[in-house]
Amino acid sequence: TLPSSVTAIGIGAFGGCSGLTSITVPSSVTSIGSRVFMSCSGLTSITIPSSVTIISDFAFDHCSALTSITIPPSVAIIGSAAFQACIGLTSIAIPPLVSSIRDYTFSGCNNLISIEFPPALESIGDYAFSGCSKLRSVHFAYASKLTSIGAYAFQDCTNLRVFWIPENMVSVGEYAFSGCTSLWLLAILEGVTSIGEYAFQD
Repeated sequence: TLPSSVTAIGIGAFGGCSGLTSITVPSSVTSIGSRVFMSCSGLTSITIPSSVTIISDFAFDHCSALTSITIPPSVAIIGSAAFQACIGLTSIAIPPLVSSIRDYTFSGCNNLISIEFPPALESIGDYAFSGCSKLRSVHFAYASKLTSIGAYAFQDCTNLRVFWIPENMVSVGEYAFSGCTSLWLLAILEGVTSIGEYAFQD
């Protein structure tokens, strides 16, 4: 447990601490910096307080033992590759203020089964969920604001069966769903104006 006197955690502060198994971040901290817990391969749980508004790039990258994490509703920004290769994660709920899932955020989380997106989400970045081979369930909130899905965003999500593209969607990037070999129902509404090369290639 970090003391309440801590207000900032520097870049890579605990990076590679493989013996670290759990940590409680105090409410005095407002952001989790870049690479702070990167490659903490023994980390199984972390408590993030409601004071935190930003989870920076690569913050939990390759935390392979992390099985669950509750992201508080105060978080508005989740950085690129923040949870990349967190192979222990099975589900995640994105907080209501998050408007963008950035590049590689959950790439390689190959045990992730389900994810819930908030209404405020507007974009899903390149490779955001690529290689999430067990992902079966993707839930969009009613009146979703999602307009774009990036290149390779759901590439090789081999267990993904159904995907309903929200009504505000405009563009689907190249190879966005390539390798989604179990996908049998895909609903694309009239608002979509751009579908990238090989977007749905098996």
